[in-house]
Parts: sequence; C-alpha cells; structure tokens
Amino acid sequence: MVTTHSLDAEPKRLAFHCPDCDGPQMFQVRSVDKSRGEDGLWEEFTFAVCARCQKPVLLRRYDYGGGFDDDEYYRAYPALERQISFALPAGVRRAYDEAVKTEQAKAWSATAVMAGQALEAICRDYDHHIRTISDGLQKLLAAGVISQELFDWGNSLRVVRNRGAHANSRPVTADDARFALDFLQALLEILYSLRRKFEVWKKEAPSSESESMST
Repeated sequence: MVTTHSLDAEPKRLAFHCPDCDGPQMFQVRSVDKSRGEDGLWEEFTFAVCARCQKPVLLRRYDYGGGFDDDEYYRAYPALERQISFALPAGVRRAYDEAVKTEQAKAWSATAVMAGQALEAICRDYDHHIRTISDGLQKLLAAGVISQELFDWGNSLRVVRNRGAHANSRPVTADDARFALDFLQALLEILYSLRRKFEVWKKEAPSSESESMST
C-alpha cells in the first residue's frame, strides 16, 4: 500500500547533506510517499532537489510509533555505501541507520557509539533482561545463537563503542569506526538474513537433500 500526500501539509524545503555539494544544503521537496515495509513499519519517502546544484535525492524515514518526525532522514538515493535491505527489529534498525548517518558525517566517536547501541539492541532482541552488552553477548554465546567467532567480533565492537563513549579513552579513529560498522553489518546479515534464508531452505529442500547433509 502506497499513499501520496499533498505537499500542502509537508515542508516544502528541508536541510540535508548534499552528496554532490559535499555539505549541508537546502532541498526543495517535490513529493512525499508513504508505504508499509515488509517488517510492518511505515516508511516515508521524500523526493527532493538540492537548491544549489539541482541534483535529486530520495530520502527515507520510519514511523517507529511516535510519528515520522521522531526519525531523521536517511538517504536512499544516491545509495549510501552501506545498505540493509532485509527486515530488522525496530530498535536495531534505528541504531544501525543512525550509525550509518554518523559515518557519513565523519563523526567517528558517534559512529562507534551508535554501532554499539545497535549491538545492544540485537542482544535485547533475543533477551529483554540483559543488563550490559557483555552480558548479552555471553548469553547469546551460551544459547548457541552466535558462534565463538561472532562473539569475538561483537566483543571487539563493544570495546570500540566504549572508547567512543568515554572522554578519557583513546580517540576513535576513522578505521576504528568503519571496522565497528563492518563487524555490525556482518552480524546483522548472519543473524537476520542468512540464518533466516537457511531455515527456509531447510524446510523447502527435498528430503533426500536434507538427509545428505547429515552424512
């Protein structure tokens, strides 16, 4: 279901980072469409044109329950280097999108913190009672949800996140922040995409193929 809204009820101009001007610019809004995504969340797509260079962008934001104004715009076109096309829990999606935005803005400490927040949201998605990221990772490992390798990746991300959150720590570098997001993206793809695809494949695979997997 897609609904197109009149611009009379929408802002005709908005401020956003222009990829061609490589800086903040004012954009003229041309159209706004809303639809419900496969994860059940309402999405808003805004087509706008940079007032300076006239290059178009397509911006997206979500309604997590409090309205679209509670979320920030995320550039869907031209596509950012990092994209997640599969469904994620709302808290995980929100933190991941924020991490990507701060990476784009080259705010490295903020990128590390938001990547850590996404990791915490992953842990809470499996167990709402966790108290810390470390506790969550230990529980996921003990339950067999993640392997030792994924645990090590998550723990490295946690360490970078802590450095970004504390003023007395070694500054987070661009490489630190990018590696943290690389690890996060790998975790998301394994836990929320590849694992689901494998489970579907196992159910749909012919019995002879399923049996051959155990030999």
